Amino acid sequence: MSFFPRKHLNSSKYNSADCRLPASGLYCYLQREFENPEVVAMAIKAVGLVLIVSGVGLLVFGTMKAEGLGAQFHEFFTGTPPDRVVWMWIGGAISLVLGLFLALYPSRSEG
Repeated sequence: MSFFPRKHLNSSKYNSADCRLPASGLYCYLQREFENPEVVAMAIKAVGLVLIVSGVGLLVFGTMKAEGLGAQFHEFFTGTPPDRVVWMWIGGAISLVLGLFLALYPSRSEG
């Protein structure tokens, strides 16, 4: 049993036209699951904040890893930072941008 009442797909409040867009997956899932649009907006913003924090964490830890002795040896001999550091930077940047988009972009329930 869910804490929030479930919304049925044939409900008059459910707007299926908005859910035909390719980038509306999270919004449409939450819209189907929860009745209150404010809860949907808060959930999306909470996911955005978690992505921002994890993105900043990955960028910081990637930078710390790049400044380590092993990474400096690797960069000295190969001329590039280790792959793990590069993937931490890429993942952190993607997570940060996506989190900023979700946290700052106005949701459909806010108008």
